[in-house]
Amino acid sequence: MAAQEHPSIPAFQKNVPARGGFLRATSAGTVAISALLALSGCATKPGHIPTGLETAKNFDPLRFEGTWHEIVRTNNKEEAGITRVTTTFKRKQDGSWLLTDRGWKNELGGYVESTKTASTGGSPGAFNVKDGAPKFFVVIDQEHTLALACSTSYRHFWILSKNPDPESSRLERMMSLASEAGFPVKESFFVPVR
Repeated sequence: MAAQEHPSIPAFQKNVPARGGFLRATSAGTVAISALLALSGCATKPGHIPTGLETAKNFDPLRFEGTWHEIVRTNNKEEAGITRVTTTFKRKQDGSWLLTDRGWKNELGGYVESTKTASTGGSPGAFNVKDGAPKFFVVIDQEHTLALACSTSYRHFWILSKNPDPESSRLERMMSLASEAGFPVKESFFVPVR
């Protein structure tokens, strides 16, 4: 059963129904990636937002700033064995961003932390991360408390929340939007936040 419409989370409008086809979010909120930056270092990867997506037009840097909890993600090697993941976004005076990732690494039995800088990727909600993969926020709710993010392909997506326990109906709606956008929702899982 489809999630109920939530006024602050836009629906995707389909231009082409196939996965990876051309999908666009309404101007109320479009692409938004916000996922964890790789906690282990990786080279800067040039890249673009997946074809058919665009960043969230309602992206507001002042309301976006803060700590986001990773609620849902698909598997990726950089985050293998890591739970309780947060990313704190802080805007610097020069317009760039400081991103601090923190997560519980199960095999170490402790937290790992990484701080990186990012520049805006030419559009609101796009981050070119130094020594990391680019991040794109595709959907951000009007309150800037729940977001859908991705990297350069449809394989990996994240749902982030400023509240570690987001309201289930709003989370279901965001999952529905991720599915409509073509992300592999059936391959995703809830990330333990505690």
